[in-house]
Amino acid sequence: MQEKLPKFEFIKERVMYFIDNQRFKKVDFFNKIDVTSANFRGNQIKSSLSSTTIERIITNYPQLNLHWLITGKGKMLLSKEEINYTVDENQLGVVNEPTNNDDIIEVLKDQVAELKKDKIELIKDKEKLYSLLETKMGKQNAS
Repeated sequence: MQEKLPKFEFIKERVMYFIDNQRFKKVDFFNKIDVTSANFRGNQIKSSLSSTTIERIITNYPQLNLHWLITGKGKMLLSKEEINYTVDENQLGVVNEPTNNDDIIEVLKDQVAELKKDKIELIKDKEKLYSLLETKMGKQNAS
């Protein structure tokens, strides 16, 4: 049976209810999502949240039901089975929650390999930028 939750008109009211319900320290919660508590007081509670802030909330608190957060409909918390452990491909391609240590090691090895590739590309980009800068500085000094 689903718990009857209070109705909230504004998304920030639902965020505050979530914080209180889960007994999180407000200062810690707001630090994690990189906003100030002032955004959730007074008339500011009626203002919307940016998609970036919503993303930070869901990333840090995956048990929070995104549908409930946005609409106020459904249940506030997801069960462990409902939490989607899939990470976006841009976040190194973890496709499912690892189930044992060997799986975790494999995922971490893949992530390290991807990071090494990224590092090499960044070094190449840095060298190109230095070369362009030197060329530009040489032209200015020749003038």
